[in-house]
Amino acid sequence: MYTTVIFDLDGTLIDSDYFNMKSLQKAILNVEGRDLPFDEVKRFSGAPGMTVLDMLGVKKVDETFKEWDEEFFRMKGRADYFEGMEDTLTKLKEKDIFIGIVTSREESEYEAFFSHLNLYEKFDRLVFSSDTVNHKPHPEPLLKFLELSGKEKKGAIYIGDTVFDRDAAMNAGIDFALAGWSLHDVKCDIVLEKPKDILDMV
Repeated sequence: MYTTVIFDLDGTLIDSDYFNMKSLQKAILNVEGRDLPFDEVKRFSGAPGMTVLDMLGVKKVDETFKEWDEEFFRMKGRADYFEGMEDTLTKLKEKDIFIGIVTSREESEYEAFFSHLNLYEKFDRLVFSSDTVNHKPHPEPLLKFLELSGKEKKGAIYIGDTVFDRDAAMNAGIDFALAGWSLHDVKCDIVLEKPKDILDMV
């Protein structure tokens, strides 16, 4: 049974993946004139922004990153928790489970796009990409979370939706569960069909 549950943000807690990657697709088209298929772009969701741009062969990096932010800002407030997630979070807290977030987003992005979700009030600890030197799939973000929280690897599980999340957990030496309600098909031992399934693990 787990006593520490750590969540990825996009595509795991909140249904923002589509808006995020659609914004990137439009940004690349606007800046470089390349109309990439959405399936190609969404493969890299969950990785830090600059890493995604590199993987997609973007040449005008700074300009595209700025345009990506602007395109996403036009969709501000449209991202919300997945169905059943808020109720699950409430029940986890009732069970005295320590819950937190490790995300590839910077804290400034949270403030700009997701402050309406009140993450600071709902979670015990948040670790943003701006809090670490290395990023997923490197283990540093998850290890930083455990260090700041005073929690052990044993009893902790990371819930995410991408191979970057899975590999980060594996590299950090903690268990991983796939958010089966997400866009991605990731090979792993634990697959959760609905947010409420988390309650069976604590």
